[in-house]
Amino acid sequence: MRRQDQFPGELRDVGRTLARVRRELAERAANLVPRLRRADGTTAATLGSTWAWHDRSGNEIFSEDADAWGLGRPWLPIPMTPSTSFTNASWTTIYRGTWQAQNPVILAEFSLSAPATTTCQARLLIEVDGVQTQLGSTLTASAADAAASFTADPIAHGLSFGQDGSLLLQVQRTAGAGTCTVWVQGIWGAQS
Repeated sequence: MRRQDQFPGELRDVGRTLARVRRELAERAANLVPRLRRADGTTAATLGSTWAWHDRSGNEIFSEDADAWGLGRPWLPIPMTPSTSFTNASWTTIYRGTWQAQNPVILAEFSLSAPATTTCQARLLIEVDGVQTQLGSTLTASAADAAASFTADPIAHGLSFGQDGSLLLQVQRTAGAGTCTVWVQGIWGAQS
């Protein structure tokens, strides 16, 4: 096994520098973090307690999750459809999407609108092997607009890396006779 001080400073091929390898003291950490740099000196990748790839501007574009499993970046979308109006008095599934867990956290944002004298609700559930579990709190709008934004971690959603689950957005009108509307701003797989 080579000692750290025996690694080459540069990787070369036919007179061209392919990459420079050097070890730098990480900010906020007492351990050494190897960085792979491009010929122009910008960081291409880092490997510390987690690994990450960076674009030429230094933005993290691809990485593993630091606290759980799977990807930290990019965040993967969970496809949903546009807004829908409803008047049903019992819980009805308006949107349904299948999620294969690649990120450990679900980030959900949706909103409701209820006209005067009307109250409605929305909730997000995950279904795994026929068992439905509510994620986050039930959102209620009463003669107004209301918005929900929350995350659900692996303890809440119960999925492991690569496991499939169905996400369901359900709505109901609980009072009044007006027509309510629900919007899904987005549901993403995200890092923890």
